[in-house]
Amino acid sequence: MQVSQSTPIIVHRAEFVDALHLLLRGHWLVRVGDGAGCTTIDGAPLWHSFDTLQHYGLIDEVDNREGFPGVRYFRLSDRGHDFARRAWDAWCRCPWWQRLLVRLTG
Repeated sequence: MQVSQSTPIIVHRAEFVDALHLLLRGHWLVRVGDGAGCTTIDGAPLWHSFDTLQHYGLIDEVDNREGFPGVRYFRLSDRGHDFARRAWDAWCRCPWWQRLLVRLTG
C-alpha cells in the first residue's frame, strides 16, 4: 500500500497520544511558526504530531483574546475529543512494557 505524500502519518505514536491526552485535559496547543520546535503544549515542544492532528480534524484553531499577537492557539475539536478519549483508553490498556517500547522507538 502506498501512502500519499500529502497524508501525514503518526511519526511518533507516544508523542501523538501524549498530545491528545494533554489537549483532552484542557491544555492549549500553541504554534509560533511553521518550523520544527515551533509548536508546544504546556511549554513542551511538539516535534512530529501537529500536521497529523490538523489533517485529521482533531484540533481547531481558536481565538485566544488573552494570547499574544501572531501566535496561533488550538484546542481539540469535537471529533478530536472523541478520538482522544478512545486513543487514551487504548493506550492505557497496553501493557507497561509496550508503552515503554513505543516511547523509546516512536
